This record gives sequence, C-alpha cells and structure tokens, in this order.
Amino acid sequence: MSRWIQWAAALVVAAGCGDSKPQGTPAPGASGSNAPGYGDGPVADRVIFSIYDSITSCDVEHRGLLFDLGTESMKGRVISRGDEAKPLETVEHHGATWTVASNRSMEITFTLPEPARLFVSANVQPVAAKNISFFVDDQGLGGARLKGDDPRIVSTEPTELPFDAGEHTLMVRFAPARVRDAYAHIDWIRVGIPDEIKATYGPPTVGDVLQPEAALGRVPHRALRLKTPSVLRCPFRVPPGARFRTALGVLGGTEGTAEISVRVDGSPPTKILEKALVGGEDAAWQDVDVSLDPFEGKLVQLELRATGKVGPGRVLFGDPEVLVSTASPENTRPARVVVLVVMSGVDTNELPGYAERPPPHLERLTKLADQSALFRKHRASTNVVTGNVASLVTGLPPEVHGVIDYGTALPSSVQTLLRKATDAAVQVGFFTAVPHTFEPASLARGMKIVEVSPIEGEQREVMAEATKWLQGTLAASPTTKVFLIVHAQGGHPPWHVPSKTLDVLPPENYTGDIQPRRAGQQLAMLRRKGAKADLSEQDMIRLGAFYELALGDQDAAIGGILDALDAAEVADQSLVIVTTDQSSGLSTLFADAPAFDERALHLPLYVRFPGGKLAGRRVDDPSGVEDVAQTISTALGLPDPKTVWGRDLSHVASGFALPSDGPRFALFADAYSVRWDSLVFKERRQSKGFLCDLNFDPTCSFDRRAELPFAASAMARALAVYEESIAQGKHDRVPLVLDDETLAALRVWGAME
Repeated sequence: MSRWIQWAAALVVAAGCGDSKPQGTPAPGASGSNAPGYGDGPVADRVIFSIYDSITSCDVEHRGLLFDLGTESMKGRVISRGDEAKPLETVEHHGATWTVASNRSMEITFTLPEPARLFVSANVQPVAAKNISFFVDDQGLGGARLKGDDPRIVSTEPTELPFDAGEHTLMVRFAPARVRDAYAHIDWIRVGIPDEIKATYGPPTVGDVLQPEAALGRVPHRALRLKTPSVLRCPFRVPPGARFRTALGVLGGTEGTAEISVRVDGSPPTKILEKALVGGEDAAWQDVDVSLDPFEGKLVQLELRATGKVGPGRVLFGDPEVLVSTASPENTRPARVVVLVVMSGVDTNELPGYAERPPPHLERLTKLADQSALFRKHRASTNVVTGNVASLVTGLPPEVHGVIDYGTALPSSVQTLLRKATDAAVQVGFFTAVPHTFEPASLARGMKIVEVSPIEGEQREVMAEATKWLQGTLAASPTTKVFLIVHAQGGHPPWHVPSKTLDVLPPENYTGDIQPRRAGQQLAMLRRKGAKADLSEQDMIRLGAFYELALGDQDAAIGGILDALDAAEVADQSLVIVTTDQSSGLSTLFADAPAFDERALHLPLYVRFPGGKLAGRRVDDPSGVEDVAQTISTALGLPDPKTVWGRDLSHVASGFALPSDGPRFALFADAYSVRWDSLVFKERRQSKGFLCDLNFDPTCSFDRRAELPFAASAMARALAVYEESIAQGKHDRVPLVLDDETLAALRVWGAME
C-alpha cells in the first residue's frame, strides 16, 4: 500500500454499519495502484477527497458536537497530560467500541463556529470511578455521581452565558484520584447546545452516519445519512479546478433540505447549494456537481447540512467527493543514468531560480534551471543534515529511519536505494565531502564510499572524482544502469583558495583574522558564543568573497558532470537532480543545526528529466525529500517497498492534484513543524501548538491559532494521524560511533561545537 504523506482528511476508512464503529484506519495515504506511472497517458476525473472514506477526519454536529470515542475520529483530539499518562485503549460493548478511561482526566479540543451556551452529556459505564466532572476552558459545568457498573447517560445543566466562537478544551475528570483499574468506559461525549426540540437525542456516531448501500429508485450509493438538524464539517485544501459532486435524497421521510457550504477561517460560511428534497415512494437521487473555484488554494471546511423540518427522515449525501478534471501527464521515460548532487552550506535564496536576481557566477546552475523542472516549495524533513540525506537514500521520514539527530547512524535494518540498486545490477557510486555522511553514518553500509576529507585541502575535489568515476563506468559498461550520488561541500568552509586569488579578494588590504582553511572552526566558535556581532564589516565582505568563490567552483564542477553525460551521449537518458541537505549558508554562519524554521527547511530542487521533459516548468505544488527518493526509485525501475512515503516528482510537476496535497511534516528533537500552503503549525510533545501564516508573518513570530481555529484543529489532527502512522514502522535508534578520521574531519568542518 502506498502511504503518501498527507493530511487527515485523506484517511481511508473501512466503512462500518449499524452501531459498529470503523477500526483499523490506515495511516495517512492512499493506495498507489491508481497512480499514473511512466508512459501513462490521460487519466479520468480523479477523486482527491472522498468524504465517505474520510468521515473520521470530520466533525459531526447534531444538536451540538459529538465525540465518538473509541473511533479513529478522536485522533489528535484527546490529550492525556503527564509522563505517566496511559495510552487510550478501546473495549467493545454490544458491537460498539468504547474508550477505556485509564487516566484520571482527559482533555478534548473542539471548535465552536458561533458563540453558544453549552452543556455536556456522555454515555458512561463506570468501572472504578465514583464521580465524573466536566470543565470547558477550566470552567466547571457540573458532573454526576457514578454508582454500580451499568452504562448510563450523565449530563450537566446549560451554562448561563455563551462561550465565544473558536477553539476550546473540554476536560473530563474522574474521582477518586487513584484507582487500580480503569476509571470508566466511555461511548460518546456530546458538547450540546440547548434547543426546543422535544425528540429524544440520538447520537450521530460514525456507524449511524454511514450507510454503505443507500438505494433510491433502485440506484445504490455509499451515503452519509444526516438527521435534521445536522452538519458534517470536513477540512481540505482546494486544488485548482476542484468540484464537489454528490447525489442528494431523503430516506424514511417525505421531505428534507440539503445545504452545501464552504467555510474559511475568519469568515461566515458561503452557501454554494441548497436543494429541497422529496421522499416517500417516489424518492430519487438528485445529482449535483458544484465548482469550488472561488476557494482555490485555500484550506477550507466543507459543510454538508440537513436543515428544515425535524422528522424521522434522513437527508442523504450519496458518494460525496471532491474531484478534479482529467490531466495529461508528461510521458517521462525511465532513466539509464541517475545523478543526485546534494550540496551543503548553501542558502536556497542565493541560487538560480530562487534568488531575486540571477547570480552571474553560477552559469551552469542557471542553465540547468532552464533545462529542469524547478520546485519552488520543496521542503526538508528535518534541519539535521544526516537526517535529510538518509531520507534521500531510503525514501523514509527521519522518524522512521531513525536518523533524527547528529548522534544517530542509519540502522542496519533499513534498506537503502543504494542496496536495492546494487541488487538490481545497477552500478552505484557514493561520493561525499561532508563528514556527516562519512562511513560511520552507515548510509551506504556494505558498499565502498569515496570520502574526500576537508583535512586533505586542495589535493582532492569530490565532484571531480565522481565525474571521473562516471566517465569510466559509462565507458566500461555502455548499457548498464548507473546511479551516482555526490554529497558535495557546496559553499561550506573550510575553503581552498590559491594564494594568488587570496591576494585579490575583497576587501582590499584586509587585515582581519578569517582564514579560508580555518574558517569552519573559527565560525563554529562564534556560533557557540553567539558572537556573530564580533565579525566586522570587512570580515563579512571577506567571508562573502570566499562563499561566492566556493559556489562558483561547485557550479563548474556540476557542469563537469553534465558535460560527462553529454560526451557519453546519455544525457537524453539521464535523470539529473540537484538539491541541498538544508538551507544554511553564510546567513547562519554555516550552522549544521540552524533554527528550526521555514528558512532552513526550504530547499532548492532542480530535476532534469530524461528526454528534456518538463524543462522550464516552475512547480508551486509542495514536494518533500521522500519524493526525490521515490522519483529515483521509479526512474531506475526498483521495486517499491510495502509502504511508499513519496510521490514521483514527474506527477507533481505535471500538475496532478493528488490526495497527498496536504501538510508536509518536519522533525527536530521533540518538535514538529507542519507546513500546509502558507500555514505553519509548530508543536512540541505534550504542549499546545503554535500557528502562523507566512503570507502575513514571514518570520512566523505571531501565533494566529485563535484567529484560525479550524485550520489549527485540522493541522493538529493531521499531525496526530501522521505520528501514529510512523510509529508502525519505526526502526530502533542506533548511536553514531565516530572513528578518528571522521572526528578530525568534523573538527575541521566546524561541527564539533
């Protein structure tokens, strides 16, 4: 099963029926069996979001908001505080799943679309608890004594004053303080809104809402069945050309009204359709297809409402789904040669295609940008160099492959593209000038790594040696596939500057202390002391000259590799990818662990596809490091693993609106950064997340969570689903053991701060 990393609204759920609740929801992603591959032509209209399949990512309101405990819908909602908090478990009662409350308290986050008075009710079966109490934002709403062990519904009185619209936290607390066993089992909790409806409340659980075979006029649909009044609210990002399609009807009644609205944070919902429906013996489906163009590119809440007269009937939404029109992917070819160049010590915004002005000293990269698809929203998976390179060679997120910091090596249990390519008789070369990816990191375990240490000075140059190997391999094996990876020094010190060149570098008559061979260690000392201000204007000019000279040399070296492909007449059969291991250059004094922000995570990505396909394409759809690995694997015809985390970049560049067009996740220590278009959600374990909008706050300094409650909720829940998905495949952490040569190289590099 392909598991494209995406948001919670793309969950694929096994549909339940009756009062049963779907279990075993797959991790975020969708099956790759329907994804177009090399040589595929046009595809039919593509469903990018099935609300029926994604029901557990939605909020269900019927006379208030319902929390269907024991189902996948609670992911990212329930918080159990404290290091001793036990994970939530489920138990079955009468065919339905309930949550086992093993902690004295639990917190559940929710969002009110409008101000409202509230009360809380719950279906509870006591175990060891004697009392249950409810709080909203620390305001006590009341509670009840619990006697015996039979299930019962407990409820509070409505509050006198309304709660504001926006995010809130419901806390459920049990007494006594300590018990040996669980406190209680909970079926559902309702945050109710007082109304005048006399009918007995029936909770809209997942099993109650889903109807796998709803037939009107002998035409079946998988349908959502909503009581009146109800609203189903689901988050997703609207891609270009998106439409919402469903079939409307009434079951078990004579009439009903269906509404479809779109809500954007900070604005009232926009009604895009309202239909009066007729039920009874002649009930039939009414097909609707509505454009979502006014909301293109926005993170929205799609609202399906059942309104009108309260009665026994249900309003049906048959096969509700968001789809986009047919797109024709470029007919990209498999590659005979794959070249991956990963530069270190580079700021993304100083490279061709990303800089405000074309840098004149990077002639070959400028030409490559014209020949390539350039991905403008490419994002790292971490701000740890080794972690990103490990993701490039494995196709796995850092949390899965285990390289999450500079003290970790790649576990032997992780299969790499290098090993898979070797097993497939591909000639593989791994060259590195960056000590972080020397042999102790185990990125190319069991294979020969060509290491060019910074200690060796001007004697060797890694890309020159890689070019020589490529030329020899192509000459010796004219038909064999080749895979070359080069982890290049980029603009990172130490620098190798001939004395004659040093004499003419600016500033004139420089008298400062910055020396090219010692610059890595000198800058490391300044970073450690936080003493960047100690650098004079002349020092910064001299550092800038070294940096520009180094990038110019790297540019020429990349040109040498491209020239070798041309000389061997295989350029047309080659996939060439150039990127960086993080965005950290002169602006950060080449920090190996720069601030965990979008500047460090935003990477350049040039992809020159075989045959010149997609040349000159500028791609604004998001991409990630795992996508690069999947593109290489596909190009070389390597077998996919059971779980695939990336997408083929040719599909992304072709303009496909894929289900995985959702959040991108990055990890550093215990902190996550979730990027969804211009929104960034940051969260540390057991702490409340922080949300910013880069369109208004490029430095991500101001928390806009209160202004964007639905977006915050959607991203928090997506992160919870993602965390659960990676937990299933995590490899054990392996400590990094440095040899003397690598340790010495890291010191010269400036990494041993």
